[in-house]
Amino acid sequence: MTGLPPDIHGTIVEDTTIAARAGWSRVIKKGEMMRIIDLHGKQAVDFLCWNAHDHEDRYAAADTMKINETGIFLTTGTTFYSVGLTPLMTITADTCAPMSPVSSPGPPAVTALCSMMVKGQTS
Repeated sequence: MTGLPPDIHGTIVEDTTIAARAGWSRVIKKGEMMRIIDLHGKQAVDFLCWNAHDHEDRYAAADTMKINETGIFLTTGTTFYSVGLTPLMTITADTCAPMSPVSSPGPPAVTALCSMMVKGQTS
């Protein structure tokens, strides 16, 4: 990361570049933000999230698409919901074209040269 977007204030607590086909994990607390950046363009970034207090309460693409007004498209304002209908994270900024979690059989993918900010919703 080269810094925070102009509308985001706070302290960077971790700045990690993840190699292709590698994984990363961290608890994002309520109010904390995470930025996902496609450094080279046209890359897929698989993204999964869980309720930190109940690991069986995981991201649910179908419920997320049903509940959000944007339907199958993930963009600013989209909240990621769990199988227990817990709001897990919300996209607060998006320079990508709206994405669809149904464009591939796996989890949501960021597939253009872009940046997305997500904010934790559970404590």
